[in-house]
Amino acid sequence: MDRPESSVISRRTFIRLGSIACPVSCLLARTEFWNTKDPTNYSDDEMHRMVNDSPWAKTTRAEAPGVDSIQPVGSCGAPSASTNRTPLPSRTPDPCGARQDTGIVHASPRPEDAKEALAFYGQVTVRWESAEPFLQVTRTLLPDQFRNHYVISVTGLPTGILSNASTPLPAAVLSARKRPPEPAEFVALTSDKLTLLFGFPKRNPLIKARDKALSFRMDLSGIRIQARFDPKEMIYRGQLAL
Repeated sequence: MDRPESSVISRRTFIRLGSIACPVSCLLARTEFWNTKDPTNYSDDEMHRMVNDSPWAKTTRAEAPGVDSIQPVGSCGAPSASTNRTPLPSRTPDPCGARQDTGIVHASPRPEDAKEALAFYGQVTVRWESAEPFLQVTRTLLPDQFRNHYVISVTGLPTGILSNASTPLPAAVLSARKRPPEPAEFVALTSDKLTLLFGFPKRNPLIKARDKALSFRMDLSGIRIQARFDPKEMIYRGQLAL
């Protein structure tokens, strides 16, 4: 028995629409401003989005897991009087204090070695600082030790913690499905004591755009920061940018 002609037409139409769905989504991805505009022509809103809400920047809230007795601390909105702030390059956003240069680099401890002593529940921003589109906006000067490393930063922690010499070194890991967790090899503090930088060695096989979501975790005196990044979205001018 022959099928009605209308049924055949609707099926063909469905197949045709389905076949163009992926190209349309890819086209939308390519039209993001960072793939079409020169960084020097970004608007203030675009620069703010790049460093706060883009595939390379995630805003998250700090946690204090498993801590029964905790000592609350302040937020980055109330820096200590001794904090010296270094101006950012012209037209660069200042989300939680300026930062550009970095301080001394230390070997990063393991997350399980972090002591549970403090608690902070404010918002922080986790950024993929080594990504080309990000460096073009922030002009962050990464330490020489961070060459051949993925560099992820955490901004927004209380300056009282980061500027305190008695605070232990933070620890961090970068993990993904079917990949062993990679601990940070180095940790650095920017000269204004507002941003932590973590260096993860680039080991073979390198991260690919087809890899599953990447998970970042940092532990510092009982404070835990977690963020997820999707490599498929971290495409800059046709190339994976990490």
